[in-house]
Amino acid sequence: ESGGIETTGESPSFLYRYNLVLFVMDFTESIDNIMLPVMAWLYRNQPDLLLNPEKNKSIKFSTAINDDDSADILLEIPVWERVIVRRNDDGTVTAEHIGEPPISRALEAWRVVFEDMTWRTGTETST
Repeated sequence: ESGGIETTGESPSFLYRYNLVLFVMDFTESIDNIMLPVMAWLYRNQPDLLLNPEKNKSIKFSTAINDDDSADILLEIPVWERVIVRRNDDGTVTAEHIGEPPISRALEAWRVVFEDMTWRTGTETST
């Protein structure tokens, strides 16, 4: 929805910073069926945001009750993406979007929940 870039000035590499907005309309299940997959995505893609108590306060959601059976849910998550900029031998410039470093083995409780998981919603199972 909105974003920007952050550089240190030491190299041409930078961060994209933006707000990830997820809007779910007419949702009829438990909000946990949205939050758990979002947390799994954060665990893999934005672990610093998920595992830092100060930073994870910036994960916001709001709801609008439609009727007795459904609600609209809006999630707003500030995310970032690291980009390494390099000049190749042929003179061209490339931008490589890199992932986050692996999660520490010390955080085994998170790994047990979010690695090789199977989701169950009602009678449906997905991985």
